[in-house]
Amino acid sequence: MFSIIPKSFFLFMPLQAGAEMIAGFGVFNKASSIYGLGALFTGHELTVMEWILNVLGLAVLPMFIWGYFAIRKQRPLLCLGYAYFYIIDTLVSLGFTVFFIVHWFVTGAKQADAVNQGTAASNSTMSAIVNATSAAVKHVATRTSTKLQQTHAPIMPLLMRATSDPDKLKKSATVGEELAVTIVFTTLVLLVRFYFMMVIIGYTRNVVRRANLRPHNGEPQHSRRAKLQFILLKPFEKFWTGISSTNYRAPEAQHLQSKDFDENQL
Repeated sequence: MFSIIPKSFFLFMPLQAGAEMIAGFGVFNKASSIYGLGALFTGHELTVMEWILNVLGLAVLPMFIWGYFAIRKQRPLLCLGYAYFYIIDTLVSLGFTVFFIVHWFVTGAKQADAVNQGTAASNSTMSAIVNATSAAVKHVATRTSTKLQQTHAPIMPLLMRATSDPDKLKKSATVGEELAVTIVFTTLVLLVRFYFMMVIIGYTRNVVRRANLRPHNGEPQHSRRAKLQFILLKPFEKFWTGISSTNYRAPEAQHLQSKDFDENQL
């Protein structure tokens, strides 16, 4: 049966090795936020969203370090918490990626408009000459025959269109190429990030099932770890454990019940 949860990392490495590499890469990625904030000392200005992104990167860095060691030590409850955290971080990264792409294209469009306005201002003298020439042509045309006027009148629009269209086509082609490259690259990055998330989920599920972890076992009742275990496992218990507690009774519990029944009969 087909499943999007990988059984190995890139089809030839164990999931644990892949999960450790992904967690280590996450630590390195979040630690790079230090250089982002350090750009302030070089005089580089940061936008509000860049500030938020770098500050969040430093804030979640301890969580990624914690998750890396949890994966190495194969601790099921900690791996489960890190898996949920990695899913949330992936969704947040997706939102930032979409925002920066939209911001980049909007900024590029504004810069292109500014360049066009500057070009128009620099050619104001030429435009005045062209307008004066056009007025003179119209004045002369009114004194010529109607046939001659009809013959030469369409020439100016055709010439203007021929001289202006190549630049427009060139600019539109450049913008289209940038858009295509950006979309393809961003899609590949997001697909790789989604695959990394699936690897973390797959490895965590294997660790949880090997430890036979359930919402109500492994920790003393009413303890903090027991409550955390219940919160993390109960919503998607069937996915993580492969067994639903509503229709499952542990063999140990069945054995104890039968033993108690026999002792009572005696």
